[in-house]
Amino acid sequence: MDSPWNFPPTFYDKLSKVWLTPLALQELDRQSAPQHQLKLGVSKTSHASARRGGSSTLDSTRFASACGPDICDIRGLPRTDQSMQYHEPTRRETTKPTRVSAQKRSIAYDANFRQHCEDHHMYPPFYRFPDSRRPPKPANLNEIRQALKVPSGSLSPSTASESAFEDFQCTSMTGSESTLMAKVIPFITGDTDIPNEGHLPFTNLDERTKNITLRPNPDFFDGARPEAIDQGVREALYRTVVPTVKTDAPIAPNLFLEVESTTGTLDVAKAQVILDGAHGVMMMHALQNHLLEKPVYDDNAYSFTAIFHGGCLYIYAHYLTAPAELGQNPRCHMAQLHIYALTASHEAWLDGVGAFRNLRKLAKKYRDQFIETANARVRRRRAEATAIEGGTRATEEKSNEVSGPAIVSGCPSLPESSDSNPETEETNNELDGPHLDRHGQGEAGDRAHSRLATEASTGVETNLASSLASEAREKDRNSPHPQPHAPRSPPSPLSPRLAKKKRGGDDG
Repeated sequence: MDSPWNFPPTFYDKLSKVWLTPLALQELDRQSAPQHQLKLGVSKTSHASARRGGSSTLDSTRFASACGPDICDIRGLPRTDQSMQYHEPTRRETTKPTRVSAQKRSIAYDANFRQHCEDHHMYPPFYRFPDSRRPPKPANLNEIRQALKVPSGSLSPSTASESAFEDFQCTSMTGSESTLMAKVIPFITGDTDIPNEGHLPFTNLDERTKNITLRPNPDFFDGARPEAIDQGVREALYRTVVPTVKTDAPIAPNLFLEVESTTGTLDVAKAQVILDGAHGVMMMHALQNHLLEKPVYDDNAYSFTAIFHGGCLYIYAHYLTAPAELGQNPRCHMAQLHIYALTASHEAWLDGVGAFRNLRKLAKKYRDQFIETANARVRRRRAEATAIEGGTRATEEKSNEVSGPAIVSGCPSLPESSDSNPETEETNNELDGPHLDRHGQGEAGDRAHSRLATEASTGVETNLASSLASEAREKDRNSPHPQPHAPRSPPSPLSPRLAKKKRGGDDG
């Protein structure tokens, strides 16, 4: 037989204050049960015996027969190993949030759950800190309240008649939540193209707390179509803005509605919207600050919740402030915007319904702005990465071209002609200028002439050859032991060496 549902023991262990709710008393009874105490005592005895290396049980009969103590007082007590066979009904010790059915909500969202939210910086309306300070009001409070008052084009006395209002009054007093969701809520929400869903547990979200045991499961919520958010944003913020694994469900919701029948309690609904609104404002904050190095806290409210209970519509705004200490979660506050008694009068009915429809539009406005901002940042980052990658590829291609055959220094030297005449070469050298020593400037000149010849053979332009020749002359001037330049003789038909040979021939 399964034990009644309850929070895990760690939930109560970590509360700053434990309230004596039915669930807390149930946990107290479980821990105070004789079987639980016996199991604890047996476990301690077993561990102590194991540390001593002895048996976990004591043969008391054998001990008593050896002039030991009288064992009449413990006659009939079950053996320790027998008591170990008792299996106490246990609840799963887990920090993973669990799904709570609608029947259990009335006891799950109790005072200890609200205490749990406060301990993790999710505050109800009209909250005061321990030092009696009040949280700051949302910076855009006036803007929100003005938006609620805008006349709704979808509502007018002609479209919402007095007869329709009287039907609304009767249906609102029903004790069935399903009837309210089917007949009352559709009129309040209106017929718009804003994506919405309901009764989908938010099983895909990372929790704000380590051991919270309830997931948001709003009766109605507005969000964006999945394709409206860039895939890069969805992947980066998957556990933050995608609340459910249902692929066609709206994502990044920031407007929530909880419905309670007349037999339900307002406290349960208030506890639900604390959790709903906290997740909604964290989603907007994640989109607003995506890819920023430092998060921005502007103290504006971008998430909204509403409660319909007993013919009244309660509307709240949720907003973040910076963490009080390093390592803490941001503080999530909740401000009451208005309470509309929809069943009070025809005019109040029109005002309240119009305000909620305006609130849906305002929530969509904020949501679309943050989605557009996050999309733009991701796409800009992607374009920059593509540009950098393209530039790197172009640089590599250019480098490959430069290192090809067109590089002068990489050209192979021309092969020497097999029919070259040494005497002719010597004559040409003398015609070009004085012959310098091989260890002096003549070596640089030889290299320059060789390079010029190579460039000429490969079609290199003349200005490059001139540059290389100028380089050779510059080395000539800067040489530490320059060779003296012989003055160039006037032009003659024959060089001195050839003239000498000629005279020798004549003498002979």
